[in-house]
Amino acid sequence: MKKSLSFLLALIAVASLSLNAFALENENAQQNDLTHEEIVAENENENKNENTQENGVTEILEAGLSLGKAENSQLTLSGLIQPNQTLRFPILLTDENGKTVPLSDAHLEENRIRVETKDGRSAVNSIKVVEDNGTYLLEVKTLSGYPTKQTDYLGQLKLVKKTSGAVLHALDLSFSVGYASLSDEAVEAAKNGEYIFVDGNTPVITGSQFDQIDKALGGEKATLTNGSWTFEVRVTEQDSVNMLNNERVIKEIVTQFEDQNFKFLSFPAGPAFDFTGTLTIDVSDVMDDFDGNFYVYSYYNGRLNKVYATFNDFEETVSFKTKYMGRFVITDKEIKNGTVVENSSDDTGAVQPSNPSKPNPDTGAGLMGKLAAVMATLSASVLGLLGIKKEQK
Repeated sequence: MKKSLSFLLALIAVASLSLNAFALENENAQQNDLTHEEIVAENENENKNENTQENGVTEILEAGLSLGKAENSQLTLSGLIQPNQTLRFPILLTDENGKTVPLSDAHLEENRIRVETKDGRSAVNSIKVVEDNGTYLLEVKTLSGYPTKQTDYLGQLKLVKKTSGAVLHALDLSFSVGYASLSDEAVEAAKNGEYIFVDGNTPVITGSQFDQIDKALGGEKATLTNGSWTFEVRVTEQDSVNMLNNERVIKEIVTQFEDQNFKFLSFPAGPAFDFTGTLTIDVSDVMDDFDGNFYVYSYYNGRLNKVYATFNDFEETVSFKTKYMGRFVITDKEIKNGTVVENSSDDTGAVQPSNPSKPNPDTGAGLMGKLAAVMATLSASVLGLLGIKKEQK
């Protein structure tokens, strides 16, 4: 009887061990079915759970100030920002619990928010905190004009205690204001004799880039273009220029001459070249409206000065010689040379010349009287009082 009981107990023990072994083997088999990435993710989750249990919180954002994207755009206050802009960035505050909210009056009952400029004051016309419907924004007005160089700005946005002045949070502000220069790819293409394409995002061509292009071309003329105009000119020892351009309507001219058709081309930076080049403008889009009648004027200091230009019926272009890229007006009816445009606003913005030591171009912006005299002489001696000459093809 005792032997039978002992045998039965031994059998139960063996069966129990077998069940445990089978369960362990099954668990290992299931774990082996997981991929390496799943195992790593599972371990990370376990570590996070352990940290949550130990610290009582999950991963949180660092407390402090930050800026949202500018109103009505996707711009952030970093990198390169173009001049002549007013941008407003929402000021955000993240608390110790990782919650981020717009800075509001409630945060400023015992605190104040301020901006401190460390370097690059000339990069902005102003930079300040403004309030709008109970929320606060950092308003940045970038410098006016059309420079060829970029200006770096460094500063801080600080939240401080009103009573002691102690800094609670500080956010570094770092950005540049200006225009990007021609890409390396475009320079290489120009060195191979291709046109220099002027992009609105990279309108600056530096003196160094001109040197490379001129050397590769052996002093021959280079051709700049944006697709609707070309400018063929020598660039030997040419200084940096900003070739930003547009075809915006000049309202005061259209208002004064309501019965005429117009086409405009403006270079608000007023780039000046050392050598006289040929500017050719595509007029194919206005051929029907103009009916073959093309008169070209430069618009400067509120006056329309006649330009000697050539109309090419076959190419559907007008072309003329110039060193100065300003504001050009093409119309289908002749206007008396020197006509004053009423209510001239000179609304192209403050012009910063490509090289202050050179005569400034016919930009229409408020320039120095001495430069106006230079342009008057140029109008009399070079542009003259001639009309359009039509080439016969």
